[in-house]
Amino acid sequence: MSFSEDSNISSKAMIAIVCWPIFACLLGLLIALLANLGGCKISAQGPQPCEVLGLDLGAALYPLWGLGFYLLYALLWIPIGLAIVGLIRAFRKH
Repeated sequence: MSFSEDSNISSKAMIAIVCWPIFACLLGLLIALLANLGGCKISAQGPQPCEVLGLDLGAALYPLWGLGFYLLYALLWIPIGLAIVGLIRAFRKH
């Protein structure tokens, strides 16, 4: 797919529109891996105690157990994001 100079929308903006949910999932995965290295347990059983620098982060880390489900929604966003980019390019062309 080639991006022409006359589309008035940068390639970085198009990538951000299409891929932002995947970037959010990757950030969540990185946080979960760092928490796991710190000895924290992330599970669907509920918030687990997790002490990091004297703070209990268990309740904040609890939603990360569903990263696999969020990744499915992130992948489903790609066609929607591509449609949005197409609409933006079409409106800017006219």
